[in-house]
Amino acid sequence: MGRKRRTAADRANLAREKGYNDDDAFADEAKILKPMTDGSEESYREALEIWAEFSKSREGADPHDMLTAKRFIDFYACGTLGQKDDKPTTHSVDGFWRRFTAAWARKTFDPILFRVKKSVKNVGVPFIHGPLQKKYNLPTEKREKHFLTLPDAVILQEQLWRKDWYKYKHERYRVQMTAANVLFVCTSGRVGEFFESGAYSKSGRGLCYRDMTFTVRRRNGVKEIVVGLFRQHAKGTANKPQYKPKHTLYEKSDLLWCSPVLRILAVALTDDAFKGYSTLEEIFDIEPPEDQNI
Repeated sequence: MGRKRRTAADRANLAREKGYNDDDAFADEAKILKPMTDGSEESYREALEIWAEFSKSREGADPHDMLTAKRFIDFYACGTLGQKDDKPTTHSVDGFWRRFTAAWARKTFDPILFRVKKSVKNVGVPFIHGPLQKKYNLPTEKREKHFLTLPDAVILQEQLWRKDWYKYKHERYRVQMTAANVLFVCTSGRVGEFFESGAYSKSGRGLCYRDMTFTVRRRNGVKEIVVGLFRQHAKGTANKPQYKPKHTLYEKSDLLWCSPVLRILAVALTDDAFKGYSTLEEIFDIEPPEDQNI
């Protein structure tokens, strides 16, 4: 039998019993905004700066006005260089418009009207993908995505360990780059999840030991080391911790160089990351109970 349904009066009585008070100073009229990442904050600021430059010679310019909004996005497209024929793609212009409308709503608490916001982007006759694209012959294809496949990884590893002429300040760099390449093969992580990227400069973001677990286990009578990764900085999860991906990397691999555990373990030992263990032999000497982990 389900829980008894409470009426509105029941809820009001319960609130009073728990001490609810209209005069409580806990709530005020201050505007509260969702936290932003440094990268988003920078892109929003840039969008608003472009609007400010556009509106300098247009007294009273208002993005709620359909004509003004279209002229603004025309201004942006005309003044932006892209990777193909020095023109931005329709998708990059589309992305700028989304950032601007979000930044405007966040700054003014006055969201741009739906009919204006969507008419510029993708409702009715989409201005960006229609008239604007034809005016400047903007590229419509998205930038090709590049994935680190196993054949790519083989080439990179051969370069690092057999053909590399560069003299590193320390051989740790070579081992750490190998570990990174293997991570990109064995997970779907972006570069910025493992290393501080240009989008989050000086943020200190990246893969840290606190985001990793090292486990020695026995499976089918054989010991193995397992590394668990908690991807704290996966795209789109800054305010959604429940969606942050977790990965398990296993020691066994038909190709020794492709073992995701070997290089990570080497770097961790160099950094003295394990309390009570300082050598590879000490790690290998750990004896977990049958079918249990340590």
